[in-house]
Amino acid sequence: MLAALSIPLNNRLSNFERLSFNYLPGSMNDFDHENPVARHELLITAKMLNVDGYPSRSSVIHYINIENIQNNTSSQVSKLYDLIEQEESPFVISKKGKEALEALCKESPDLAKYKQFIAKTLSVRILQKCKNFYRNMKMSKLQKMLQFYSSVTDIEKLLYECNREGLVHTTINYHSNNGEGSMTFNPEAQVAENLFTFGN
Repeated sequence: MLAALSIPLNNRLSNFERLSFNYLPGSMNDFDHENPVARHELLITAKMLNVDGYPSRSSVIHYINIENIQNNTSSQVSKLYDLIEQEESPFVISKKGKEALEALCKESPDLAKYKQFIAKTLSVRILQKCKNFYRNMKMSKLQKMLQFYSSVTDIEKLLYECNREGLVHTTINYHSNNGEGSMTFNPEAQVAENLFTFGN
């Protein structure tokens, strides 16, 4: 469950080549869909995960739902799953996500290796849900919501990555009247992405 929730949220790609978990095929370091060795090893990975075709985040999450795995695990893992996959409020994700993740790592220290990945997934989800509530956000307010990041610089790196991967489209304004930076969600880019998704 935690490995699945740790997969990057860009559903337009099969993200397994970006992970460093032990089940990742060795040839995926230089993944090429035309490479027969990589294709064979990736399909073996898919079989191990009980998904059809090339594994992706969406196919693994679909399998979890079909098998109702999220309701047959620890309460903290189940809560994290619901926050990431079901919750629509960025405020709830921000508050309960940190609490659940901290409680999980305290109860099961051996699972702390997933903490940074889950924290990032929660943070991206917060950003994705925030665009339904805000057009603009002060960086100070955003930092309060993204509790896993201790500095504005770290948040800026996350925003850059989200823009690069097409997860959330934003721009940062450093020249506001009160001297505080702010972030603006880019609705035009989002509309274009939605049209692309609809067309496919």
